[in-house]
Amino acid sequence: MYTTFENKLPIIILSSKRTGSTAIYDEICSYVKDKRNDVQNFSEPSENGRMSDLVDTITQGFPFIMKVHCYDLVTVYPKQIIEFVNKCFLIRIRRKNLVNQIASHYVASQRNKWKYGPTEDNFEEVLSIIDFARINRSIKFILAYNHSLDNYTANISLDLYYEDLIFHNSNSLLTPKPSNYDVLKQTIAETLQRNTNSTLSIQPH
Repeated sequence: MYTTFENKLPIIILSSKRTGSTAIYDEICSYVKDKRNDVQNFSEPSENGRMSDLVDTITQGFPFIMKVHCYDLVTVYPKQIIEFVNKCFLIRIRRKNLVNQIASHYVASQRNKWKYGPTEDNFEEVLSIIDFARINRSIKFILAYNHSLDNYTANISLDLYYEDLIFHNSNSLLTPKPSNYDVLKQTIAETLQRNTNSTLSIQPH
């Protein structure tokens, strides 16, 4: 799938939360790095204190790969960066199963752990008490972030869905599911059914 990506730089991965964007970013960076060694990598630079590095890279015309949540792009990033991004090779990655996406966000936020590597097995297996307030927060976050991504107006070069992808990068593993995961998903589905209309317009911040 990544064939000739080294010729499509800069590459921007537009995502929502819990869509596998880190895994696809890692794989694309790994593939391009094997082809050329002059590419800068940026994963959510506004969250990682690398905005000035990004601006310098754009100003100097260096090739780069960036992963960014679409909601953050349109609410945090300067207009000049958005205009530049819109001219790049844009990969949009989404998720088909909304309940699973929200459940993944809930588990990650409850554990305060957002990524798992191949040597990690230290995590809480049971999330015994389901926190309804946290479920509502996760729903609000995901609906707002998805809405921004679904309605982004720039020309999308490649549309991907998490469920259609096979990830080969050993640096990113699936989030381990708690033993009450099915109960959590059922609770999320019931909450969505009751509250989708009222939560869709509520912003996460």
